[in-house]
Amino acid sequence: MFQGMILVCGEALVDLLVDPYGEDLAARPVPGGSAFNCAVGLARLGGENGFATGYLGGLSRDVFGRWLRARLHGEGVVLASTRESTHPTRIVAVSRDASGEPDYAFYGDMVADRDLPADALTLPVDSPVRALVVGSFPIALKPTGAALRALVEREAGRRLISLDPNLRPALTPPDSSWRHAFEACLAHADIVKASAADLAAGYGGAQGWGEAVVGGAADRGPVAAIVTDGGNGARLHHRDFSLTVRPPAVQVVDAVGAGDSFHAAFLAALMSDATFVRAGLAACGPDALRFPLAYAASAAALTCSRPGADPPDHATIMQRIGDAHVF
Repeated sequence: MFQGMILVCGEALVDLLVDPYGEDLAARPVPGGSAFNCAVGLARLGGENGFATGYLGGLSRDVFGRWLRARLHGEGVVLASTRESTHPTRIVAVSRDASGEPDYAFYGDMVADRDLPADALTLPVDSPVRALVVGSFPIALKPTGAALRALVEREAGRRLISLDPNLRPALTPPDSSWRHAFEACLAHADIVKASAADLAAGYGGAQGWGEAVVGGAADRGPVAAIVTDGGNGARLHHRDFSLTVRPPAVQVVDAVGAGDSFHAAFLAALMSDATFVRAGLAACGPDALRFPLAYAASAAALTCSRPGADPPDHATIMQRIGDAHVF
């Protein structure tokens, strides 16, 4: 049964995967961007979970933009805007640091992901969209940031809002401007998923952050906050309880896109349940969130076992979900 649409708002770009240890710096372009990766992850899970996935973001008319558009179309993602930007696609060089974590260098200033007119961010009353996914650097960059924040404020209470800061200090330094943008969205979000690395960069650490975020007024701010920490698992903070998940053990190739896969899978597992509305999420007990949390952790672990951001489908996740432990 069709459950409606999840609309992902944000950036699509090209990740240039660079081998930092090779003599010739061999590189391979792959589609990327937090929003792009999340949209692909949701689309690969939508068929089994009964929902459609939409994408709203600036796409260039250049060769990379056409490639990104074709990849979204091939995954079954519905493009909410057909406008083609005359600005180029953003390029991001992705290598690995000494610990194996991805290291990013961004190239491009006035690029397509910043070229999204405000009138594209208006949802009609009869829109099938049930949830908005927002975050990453577009919420803090001009001119699209103000429009995205206005969209979140306008749709809060009408549609589920899920937020991922996905902080990129090279583009949006974690200063007062970034915190203002992020916290403006956070005030209207129902779910927030943040990595420990994001919180270390933006707030100096993750200790106590999740509990504090869900401890505000009952009628505003997140009902659930999830802090992910790579192979250490993730901690979900609800207003009435907390849960921890340990992911399946995998051979890590790289961690690119793992957080986006986690976010997509968590929302996909919620989609067909009453917990996919704010009131239902607020009223649910821990048992209702054990499966979504294990599903998300399994998706993220499997993504780490593949090069680039290549989120798994439902059948692949279900083969490994029994190896995730929630307590």
